[in-house]
Amino acid sequence: MKQKEIFKTAAWAAWVALAILVLWVVFKPTDSTDRGRFGRSGVVLVVDDLTGCHYLRAPWGGIAPRMNADGTQICTGHEDE
Repeated sequence: MKQKEIFKTAAWAAWVALAILVLWVVFKPTDSTDRGRFGRSGVVLVVDDLTGCHYLRAPWGGIAPRMNADGTQICTGHEDE
């Protein structure tokens, strides 16, 4: 009898975990770098604390400067200025 209760509890917990995962995927916000709801790019904006320059970090480890339309790097300056 005890094994049956453990199995029921484990099955219920698995369904709850699956429901949470599905809700997280469906309702996670997207941005212009994504390819639809399930094609998340994973690109993250990083701002250097010292210079205020912007960089784009890719999930596989690459990093690139964020550029303006005129080809110069976007730098907003130091926060204390």
